[in-house]
Amino acid sequence: MSRRVLLAAVVVTASLGFAPASAEDNGIGGFFQHLFGGGAPQPAAPAPRPSDAAPSPRPTVAHKRKKPTAPREASAPTAPSTPPPSASKFVYVLGDSLAISAADGLTDDLQTKPDIGVIDRARDASGLVRDDYFDWPKAAHDLVAAKEPPKDAKPGATPSSPPPKEKIDFVIVMLGINDMQAMKDGATFVDPLSDRWKALYAQRIQAVVAPLRAAHVPVVWVGLPPMRSDKFNAQMIELNQMFKENVERAGAKFIDIFDAFADQSGGFDAFGPNIEGQKVKLRGSDGIHLTAAGGKKLAHFLDADVLTALGEAAPPPSNDIATLPPDIGRTNDINEQIRREMGEPAPVEAARPPEAAPAPEPAKPAPKPESGAVASLAARPVSPGAQLVSPTSARLSDAEQALRRGDPPPAAPGRADDFTR
Repeated sequence: MSRRVLLAAVVVTASLGFAPASAEDNGIGGFFQHLFGGGAPQPAAPAPRPSDAAPSPRPTVAHKRKKPTAPREASAPTAPSTPPPSASKFVYVLGDSLAISAADGLTDDLQTKPDIGVIDRARDASGLVRDDYFDWPKAAHDLVAAKEPPKDAKPGATPSSPPPKEKIDFVIVMLGINDMQAMKDGATFVDPLSDRWKALYAQRIQAVVAPLRAAHVPVVWVGLPPMRSDKFNAQMIELNQMFKENVERAGAKFIDIFDAFADQSGGFDAFGPNIEGQKVKLRGSDGIHLTAAGGKKLAHFLDADVLTALGEAAPPPSNDIATLPPDIGRTNDINEQIRREMGEPAPVEAARPPEAAPAPEPAKPAPKPESGAVASLAARPVSPGAQLVSPTSARLSDAEQALRRGDPPPAAPGRADDFTR
């Protein structure tokens, strides 16, 4: 009997430990079904919840790659940007990305001059060193070749369908931030700012200006602003000096904007006053480029030369004081001048009382003597007539009485407190 009980306990333990649990195993029937088999088939395990399931790999979607656009600096010069329809005078801007800011700022600055169009011919990442990338001397030569001849030029032999000519009245150049690299010199390369590098660089500066000046086009070369990096800033200062020397030697004008974008100590400052005098961010986060406000401020240093060269009246400075009429200095009464201009009769002046006789001039003080009375400092004081002091003669003198009252003694002629002259 004990052996059967032991066997039953073993069977129960085995069925409880290894049989899968289900909703039908809660009673005795389920126990005997596990023990002897048979009955309804066991239901399948429930499907796992979506959160418990292993994440399936994301389907791979074939995206169509966008065709890369040609960078602005690598493309050939295209048609000029659309100027105002009424534009009859055109300003061309050549250079790198800083020149792009200059063109944008100048376009905004000349909005009140619809007869002037700004043509942006700048190229990003270009310079004078990598002429294999973009050749600015050649671009200047080609620009002059496409220039419209002057009206008084004699007509010559022209092809049946000549290419369209461009009207170029003014040129602005701004280059340099991409030129701190080795320059090819024949089969070798020369280091930046070496003597040979500077000689080649000076030739290329003049090669940009020379064809434009030969075509009688006014040229302005804009210097570079301060840079955040001390090393790069020192290099740009050397380039500014080279620009000034060679541009003026070639017959163009150099405009220095370094101090206008520097702080009080002459260093880099990302913020500064704009053209309205408000402090704004003028430089980009890279410490090299200009913001939109910086481009407008840069254009403020160019518009006067542009308007003068194009025969336009330069706008007066914003802080300029209004000038008075030219004849305002010849009248003491501005109201009288206004009445005269309006044609109104002058008011009748009231009779003025006779002027009083001038007061006589005060009498001049007597001249101060060179010296006063001489008194001995070593002599012993004595009484008058060598008489002893008596109660009747012991009266205080006027000077002693004045001292007791606190009155200052009168100034003796020639003494230091004598201010008669």
